This record gives sequence, structure tokens and C-alpha cells, in this order.
Amino acid sequence: MKRKIYLLVIILLIISNFAAPIIADSKHKLRVISLAPNLTETIFKLERGDLLVGRTSSLKYPPEALKIAVVGGFGSPSIEEIVMLKPSFVITSILNLDLKQTLNDMNIKLIFLPTNNIDDYFKTVNKLGKLLDAETQAKTEINRVQSGLKKLKAAADKIPVKKRPKVLLEIWDKPILTVGNKSFLNDYISYAGGRNIAAGIDMGYVNVSEEWIILSAPQIILCPSTNRNYAKEIAAQPEWSNIPAVKNNRIYTDLNKNLIYILGPRILEAIKVIKDCIYPKQIHVDKSKLNILPKKF
Repeated sequence: MKRKIYLLVIILLIISNFAAPIIADSKHKLRVISLAPNLTETIFKLERGDLLVGRTSSLKYPPEALKIAVVGGFGSPSIEEIVMLKPSFVITSILNLDLKQTLNDMNIKLIFLPTNNIDDYFKTVNKLGKLLDAETQAKTEINRVQSGLKKLKAAADKIPVKKRPKVLLEIWDKPILTVGNKSFLNDYISYAGGRNIAAGIDMGYVNVSEEWIILSAPQIILCPSTNRNYAKEIAAQPEWSNIPAVKNNRIYTDLNKNLIYILGPRILEAIKVIKDCIYPKQIHVDKSKLNILPKKF
């Protein structure tokens, strides 16, 4: 049961939706509740953290956000806690029609913001800029990320597609869950100069068989949510012994899942962690920004 709950939290961290604007009353300071870690982080990036009065317990970053009142877990907010905080509006990345109706009945606006792909991040930043009177900061943030992505793409484009290492990003192990071409994580792999072995699957997240993985022959296996013992378990399976990633000791575990799985201001840092795994001799991770470095079995 605990494994199922943990898996649900991981999936919820990387799947979301979108909604419409609200106009603030300039005479009163906004009171905002964020029900998604990436939205909370984005608000702080836009220098409007002082407007937040509520957040979820799953939040890990930034540290200053931990002082904000908790209104429940990610995907399971407490209506009572939300109402007590008297928010101007609530923002979320999960479409919950029951929650929307309940809050609507209480005259509380619920705004949906997407995190399905990188373009969604730019839309979210732009929307929050308008909602929070931070349009200048929003433009700066969008330009910063776009500039960084342009440089990453330019570096990746120098490598012929067929020569880019094949990558399996394993979100969950039993059953094995990976990312298709509709997930921003697929884009992360591409920007990092790799080839997602599931890029041909027209889905965001998909369960795959061990047989399929063996036939796909990934050269890199990334398992952000697992510890180093899991790498040993993979290497110990006889049927996996001929997979290039296993043969060449290229299984990476215990990565910073709170960085990689959250589509927020640290997009560039997340891609660099993946790139560091794919091209370890070419990229050096900034230890001051990443609390957990990639560990290779």
C-alpha cells in the first residue's frame, strides 16, 4: 500500500493541467495557496513568496518556503485548512473537479496551471506574472530558461542522433514505468544529448516489460527514485547482463528526484544532472545547487 501511495505521489509530481486568470484587488495584499511544489518554487523565483500563505507537505524547495503553513499533502489538501487561511485564490497542477466545486461553493477561486511539457512552464510563468504583478520577473525568468535551453540544444545538435546514447529513465520498478514523448522528461533527455528509448511511444508515462527493455538495449539507465542497492539488483539479473548499461556499469541511482521530477525554475539544473550521467567527463555539476549528486553503481 505504501509503495502505491509513493508511486501516486511521484506521478502527481509530474502530471498537471491549466486554467484562467484572476484580477487582484490592488488595495489588499494577495493571499495565495499553492497545492503544487513546482508552483510554489516558481512563485519564489518571481520574488512573490511573501504572498504565499499555504503550501503542501511534499514541498522540499526552496528552504524559505518550509516556513509557510501546510494545507495537506500533494493531491490531498485539507479543505478546512484552506478555508481557515482565507486565500485570494488557490493554484494547483492537478485537475480535481470535486475540489474545484467545493472551493467554488465557498467563493474561493481555484486556478489550474500545467506542467506537462516545457512550453507549459513558460505559460505558467507568464500567467503567474500577471496574477502576482510580477510580469517583469516573469519575462526575465522565461528569457533565462529559453537562453539556457538554446545552449543545451546547440551542444546536443553537434552530436549525430544515431550516436547519442540510448537512455531508459525508470520512474518506478514494479511494474516498470518510464516516460514517452509527451512527458517533459523526454525533452530533458533530448536536451541532455541522449535518446529516450521510449520516445516513439505517444504517451506521457507508460509501463514497459523487461523484454522490451532488453530488446531496446539502453546504454544509460537512470533511476532517480531508487538507492544504490537497486543498481546491484539490476546487475544481478542474468537476463539483463547483456544490456549495454549493465555491461558498462552505467546505472545511475539516488538522483535528486525533487529536482528532476518537478517542472519548475530549476529546469536547466535538472537537465544538467541527466547530462552529467550521459556524458560524465564533459559536465561538472554545481555542488552548491544540487544537494544530491548522481551516483553510478
